[in-house]
Amino acid sequence: MKIAHIRLLIAGCLLSLWLASSGLEAKAAPQSAKGRESRMELLQAGPIHVQFRDGELRYLTVGDKEIARRVYFAVRDGNWDTAMPQFSNIHVEKTAKSFAIDLSATCRSATADYSWKGRIVGTPEGVITFEAHGQAGRDFKSNRIGICLLYGAESLAGQAFETQDEAENPAQNTFPELVTPILVAAHFHVLRYVTGDGLKVSASMKGTRFEMEDQRNYGDSSYKAYAPLAYAYPNIKQGDRQSQTFAITVQNVPAAPPVLKAARITLGARMETAKIPKIGTASVETPGVIFMSVNSDRDKVKGMNPLVWGYDPSIHLPDSDNFMDNATTIVHQARTARAFAPDAGLKITPVSFDTAHPKPTRDPRNLSLFGGAWAAKVVKYFALAGIDEADFAVGPGYARAILDEIAPLAGHSLYATTVTANGHPSVEAFAIETADGSTLWIINTSDQPQAATVASVTSGPGKSMRRWNDKTPATSPATSPLSPAPDGALTLELAPYEVVEVRL
Repeated sequence: MKIAHIRLLIAGCLLSLWLASSGLEAKAAPQSAKGRESRMELLQAGPIHVQFRDGELRYLTVGDKEIARRVYFAVRDGNWDTAMPQFSNIHVEKTAKSFAIDLSATCRSATADYSWKGRIVGTPEGVITFEAHGQAGRDFKSNRIGICLLYGAESLAGQAFETQDEAENPAQNTFPELVTPILVAAHFHVLRYVTGDGLKVSASMKGTRFEMEDQRNYGDSSYKAYAPLAYAYPNIKQGDRQSQTFAITVQNVPAAPPVLKAARITLGARMETAKIPKIGTASVETPGVIFMSVNSDRDKVKGMNPLVWGYDPSIHLPDSDNFMDNATTIVHQARTARAFAPDAGLKITPVSFDTAHPKPTRDPRNLSLFGGAWAAKVVKYFALAGIDEADFAVGPGYARAILDEIAPLAGHSLYATTVTANGHPSVEAFAIETADGSTLWIINTSDQPQAATVASVTSGPGKSMRRWNDKTPATSPATSPLSPAPDGALTLELAPYEVVEVRL
């Protein structure tokens, strides 16, 4: 089976299993995972800030630098489908600079049965360790079981790194800027890099070894280092036990940047090469070709015009954070396509976050505020990528309403827009040139309230604000005149997944 088809199979069980999966219970006695809400816990290991959610470490940052995107334990069956974890115990203890987490989970589906326990410890010295011990509940086929480490491409593309194998032999490499169809690195136990300001980051694995692939081929915005436990794949035997220990360490930490009370949005110059694409509608049944199929067969497709592939962030992880993070991937895919097909127009169809296998399934988030926020963010990155056309299979609801507002501005340029925030940004913004000025779109990409401030805003005729949030129907956003502070600052308190259009 071709790798593109294999990867698409991963999506088959993800959504339904994720919707049934548990959240976490912080600083409380263990209890049943059934019916628990997903909650986020903010933790620190010395200078490392991290979010803990759904049994995963997310957004490991030092200052304003993301040093790793995620650390999590995954169970794949023989078809590459993921058996999502059901947690019977998640217990968190934390102080201002340290934490300890105990986990117990079962990953069970029609084709897999695996239980594991984990302990994650973060120390004030800037060290996080993740020990995992697991065993099979019955015989089943599996291609991979173990800890995965994601490195965010936006943070690390172009960054040099060094790996070491079991014999401590070093190898020099670089996180690739263009999307590579081959492994980024193979057979290593340690990966370390040093940032431009001297921050040293080291990740290591005991009990098995890493390989690393470029997940941007599949719509994710990361490089994935995976470390399969030492099983005799694909045959997992009932009662087989294996263990592994992951660690990530930081040293030579630079001075922390100042803490901001709100995300700061700054508008810059008009961007000639960033334009809103032609926005169309795709059927939910429209089959899509993932970028890996294009990237791994360049000689065959480089003469096509337009060059066409689909965009769907649901192939690996089904949670909302992952979908939002992955919107940046299209910029890397487009740059890569132009490297081997420089004269081709680029069309993305379909654009969706619906799962495709084993049968096409509509994601209920299409109807929600999340769908609108996701669609608005994706349009921004399609424009930055220079995509000519994009056909969306989203909505109805907020996603379709917001796309309908932006679609008439196809061909209009963006203004350079900068968002400065603490840690992992949860606010996105982009500004579109219009006939009488510009419109600034502000997006809360998280399920938590966020604050944002726009500088140098003036009020006057025709200047107004429209807001899509949980108090407004999709087709009737709340409208109000602009009311900046005397110094020209417009400060907004954004509800979860709220989208705001500011007519400047």
